[in-house]
Amino acid sequence: MMKIKLIYLFLVILSFTATAQISNNFEVKSGDATVYIPVYERQGLPYISVKHLADALRINYYVNEITGKVELKFDDYNLTITPKNPFFIIDSKKDSKKEIDQLPTSTYQFDGIVFIPLDYSLPLIEKFYDKKLTRSGNLQITTNDILTVPVEEKKIVEDKPSVSNFDITGISIDQKANGTLIRINSKIKISDFSSSYNSGIISVILRNAKSDVEAIKNTPAAGLIKEITARNTDVY
Repeated sequence: MMKIKLIYLFLVILSFTATAQISNNFEVKSGDATVYIPVYERQGLPYISVKHLADALRINYYVNEITGKVELKFDDYNLTITPKNPFFIIDSKKDSKKEIDQLPTSTYQFDGIVFIPLDYSLPLIEKFYDKKLTRSGNLQITTNDILTVPVEEKKIVEDKPSVSNFDITGISIDQKANGTLIRINSKIKISDFSSSYNSGIISVILRNAKSDVEAIKNTPAAGLIKEITARNTDVY
C-alpha cells in the first residue's frame, strides 16, 4: 500500500470578529508644523502608536523585535512598554531602581506596532519628556518642541539557501488591521489538503508532506491565535 504522510496543524483562536480600524488621523502639532501618526480608537478611547509618537517627538527608543517591547529612553529614565499589557516599567538611570505603573487598560499591538491608550499614557510620558504635551483635541496634542516627520527604516535581508529537510518549514502569524493572517511556509506545492473549524480550533491537514514540528510549535502566538501545535503521522 502507498504510505501517505499527514501533517496536522491545530490553531486555537478566540473569535473571527475582533478587528481594528487604524488611521493616520492623530495630529502632533508644534507651531505651524503637524505630524500625523497612526491611531486606533476603541470605545471612544484613542490608542496611538508609541513608536511613531517617539519619532515625532524625537524621543530615543528601542524596539525588541522578538517580544515587541518598546523602550523609551529619556535623560534620567527608561520607560518600557509591553504589548497587550497594562504595566509600564520605569527604570531610573540614577539609582537603578525600578517602578511599575499600571494603566486602567492594556496596550494593543497591530502589524507589530504597539498602541498605547493616550489618556492614561500621556501624563507619564510628559513627566519624563520634561516638556509640555497639551491635549488640544480628541485626536490632537500640541508641544513646543521641534517635530520630526517619522521615516520608516528599510531593512536589507540577505537571502540564504535553505538547508531544511522538511517540506513545511514553519508558519507565520500576522495581526492585521482587519484580522489575523496565517501563512504556511512550504517548499513544495501542496495540492491535497483539508481544513475545519470547531469549538475555537482550526485544524489543517496537509498530505504527502513532512513538517518541522518543533519550528511550528515554537511559532509565537499572535492576534487571535493563542496556541499552536502540530504532528506528523503516516497513514496507509
